[in-house]
Amino acid sequence: MNNRTSYLKILSLALIISSSALAQTRRIDSLQQLIQNRPDDSVKVMLYFELGKQYEYFKSKERIAYFVTALELAQSIDDKPGIKKVYQILILNLFHRNMYDLALSYCNKYIEFLEKEGMKDAQLENCKMLGILYSKQGRFEEAFVYYRKAASYFLKKNDSLQYAKVMSNISIAMNDIGNTDSSLYYSRLTLHIFANNKDSAALANSLLVMASNYITAKQPELALIHANKAMKIYTSMKYAHGLSNSYTTLGEIAFNQGRCDTAVLSFQKALHYGSEVKLSSLLKDCHLNLSKAYACLKQYDKAYESHTIYKKYDDTISVENLKLKMLEMEVTYDISKKEEQLKATTFELRSKAIQQNLLTIGIIAIFLLLLISVRAYRNKKKTNEIIEGQKKLVEERNKDISDSINYARKIQEAILPPRELKLELFPEAFVLFLPKDVVSGDFYWFAKKDGNKLIAAVDCTGHGVPGAFMSMIGNAFLNAIVNKEGITSPAEILNALRKAIVSSLKQEDGQNKDGMDIALLSFDEQLSQVKYAGAHNPLWIIGRDDEGMIALKEIKASKQPVGMYQGEVVPFNETIIQLKKGDTLYIFTDGYADQFGGEKGKKFRYKKLQELLLSIYDKPMPGQEIILLEEFNKWKGELEQVDDVCLIGIRS
Repeated sequence: MNNRTSYLKILSLALIISSSALAQTRRIDSLQQLIQNRPDDSVKVMLYFELGKQYEYFKSKERIAYFVTALELAQSIDDKPGIKKVYQILILNLFHRNMYDLALSYCNKYIEFLEKEGMKDAQLENCKMLGILYSKQGRFEEAFVYYRKAASYFLKKNDSLQYAKVMSNISIAMNDIGNTDSSLYYSRLTLHIFANNKDSAALANSLLVMASNYITAKQPELALIHANKAMKIYTSMKYAHGLSNSYTTLGEIAFNQGRCDTAVLSFQKALHYGSEVKLSSLLKDCHLNLSKAYACLKQYDKAYESHTIYKKYDDTISVENLKLKMLEMEVTYDISKKEEQLKATTFELRSKAIQQNLLTIGIIAIFLLLLISVRAYRNKKKTNEIIEGQKKLVEERNKDISDSINYARKIQEAILPPRELKLELFPEAFVLFLPKDVVSGDFYWFAKKDGNKLIAAVDCTGHGVPGAFMSMIGNAFLNAIVNKEGITSPAEILNALRKAIVSSLKQEDGQNKDGMDIALLSFDEQLSQVKYAGAHNPLWIIGRDDEGMIALKEIKASKQPVGMYQGEVVPFNETIIQLKKGDTLYIFTDGYADQFGGEKGKKFRYKKLQELLLSIYDKPMPGQEIILLEEFNKWKGELEQVDDVCLIGIRS
């Protein structure tokens, strides 16, 4: 009996068992008996998979435990389809149980597996789940990184529906962090896509997110329009959960406008539909909203009654959350024990495999000895040993070099400023950073000193490893000049930076000409004034001119690098600019404009970059980053990236 026939027969038996009127325990017992009589193979992986599905979705730890067992077995026999299938359902189950830490751990392991197996498409698709998990943990900057990767992938694949779902997740994340404008922007992107794909639930959800944002923006008329549209869609779908959320939003709008009687009616309808769903968190919110609305009408007895029920649900949820946390701890402990057992089992299997391989090699060697002469055999063996030794030496050296470069990347990533600092200093900003190689000669830099907010885009000589060394030197000098010496004037910083580079690299003898091009900005606390100095790299400002027209203004840089220079060395110039609200500033290195691509394989060029920025400058900053990334990849196509890319946008 071949493996596939056996698998079909066993699954047929499992199906008969599961479709009968036998108790769940009988189904579980039958599957366990099948597992005991089955050797370790892909069929057994699927039997463990089916066994896990027999247990309660949200509460039983056995469900997770059997999925983990299926995964471990699949890994031990190198069953790649089984590994992929089990990873997907395991991550989804952990996510739905709110076990976000554990889900994230397995999600990252799944990404490593997909990368190792060269499954690039599946790897990029999984970026969406990584984004959701990071969002659930409140790690929004990391979430946006993975959302953008997923969005770019689905856009290339022309999968508009999945692209819109990623945009919808970004919209919800923007709403969570209070970025109303960006949340509305991303929700609007999704509406026509969901409508065209007839995804009613997703469309209604986007409308409700927009309604919530309009409430925050104090635009009740628009909030009412979008909430009513969502309510009509959910009504046609007969979707109780969505209807409860819609009436809750309508009630909130009425309550904010002082129409407390209307708010009570809406909240009562929300409670009615919420009771159909029987979700404690939903019912809790319904009773809290009713309590506030009754109090507004001075119906204090009803307000007290609703608040009492709210507290009851709140206490129930607290207990449920505690139980869930305890369950997560138990599952984590069980998994750690299983991983230790797997290591021991894997070692034993490898030992057996080595013994089997040695036996096979011995038999082959004896057979060869009978077929060829001793002299020819020895010569061949000697030649093979030389080749194998050379191959091994090359592989070891390549691995050493690769490991060193990857470690250098980790060091370089560690010195780059954390994204949390960017959010703190510049709430409306983006950093598009695309290294050409594993490590980069470009880098970005932020700092805050004595009420000044500083930001720079820096391009060091070369790229790859040489450029990365220069970037680490430049970063260290910038931090020392600003944080230790207390210099905040951009021109003085560049003068001090040039002096430090010339001295440290011993460039006085003229042999070493390494240096960097840079655009450096220093803002005041309110982002109403900026000081700029640059070496080769200019500053672009897009905003309204004195006549009220949208225009791009360029502040030119000094035509000298930071480092040894053959021409006349002069102090760097500094320009002070008074900013208007909404002015958008861009600093960058030359990598974006110098990229070859398009139909004729030509450079992108600065003029085309200006036109692109003028067309998107008024969009939310995260949206601009996505558009710039997509346009860059579209232009580059199949061609190689020619240089590191660093492009920074800041809105005043």
